[in-house]
Amino acid sequence: MTAHILNCLDTVTRDHPNAGVILLGDFNRLHDVSLLAYPLKEAVRSPTRKEAILDKIYTNLQDRYRQPTVIPNIGNSDHRAVLMSPAYSKNQDRGKDIVVTVRSQDANRKTLLAHAIQNVNWSPLYAMQGCDEMVTCFYDTITGVIDHYLPCVAMKRHTNDKPWVTDKFRRLIRCRQNAMVSGEKMKYRMLRNRVQRMSRQLRRKYYDRKVRDLRENNSRSWWRSVKQITGMESKSTVPLCGLADELYDGNMKALANGINESFQ
Repeated sequence: MTAHILNCLDTVTRDHPNAGVILLGDFNRLHDVSLLAYPLKEAVRSPTRKEAILDKIYTNLQDRYRQPTVIPNIGNSDHRAVLMSPAYSKNQDRGKDIVVTVRSQDANRKTLLAHAIQNVNWSPLYAMQGCDEMVTCFYDTITGVIDHYLPCVAMKRHTNDKPWVTDKFRRLIRCRQNAMVSGEKMKYRMLRNRVQRMSRQLRRKYYDRKVRDLRENNSRSWWRSVKQITGMESKSTVPLCGLADELYDGNMKALANGINESFQ
């Protein structure tokens, strides 16, 4: 396996001496002395499965990337995921934290609100003569009760959040991350499973409530919503002239032919 990897690296670097190399995967217990002598640098520093570093990243671009971060498992994998981000990217949209005002969604408060509405005395409303006066009285009464039991609160959000993400889901993720950092393995696995189940449920509910009917009525909006739910929504920040410069020495006609051949 080591010989195969080195032969592949030799083939690439022979034709492209200044190529950037990122060699990654589950290397298990593969001896990497020859890879480090190539020279490549192994970037992962934290365990990715139990106490072992099995999922590694070898690169000659270590100055272009941040130190890889080991994050929780994806799906049912027993390996943690490894995330390596560029050290700098002027086109990278990291989003930002924003503060929004939302109604309290506390279940107990909703129950109290229901009882309060049932016990409202509507006699003054029925005694009124004008329709506009009755409507104003009705809305003022209902709004006052709602404001009392379900007040508006300021909540922190992120501009890149998926539309189906809820405050309860955010809190559960924070608890999972805290359990991982503190080394509570049993608690972490329990919370990880809860996060996965809740994620599936929230996406399914959002799809049923907001997206399903669009498939027949507005296919364009349906595709846009599905891509947003699945994380596929991303617009290229590289202009076509940049692609032409990078791949075809600036020849736009050659780029168009390349795109056409790809679709064919």
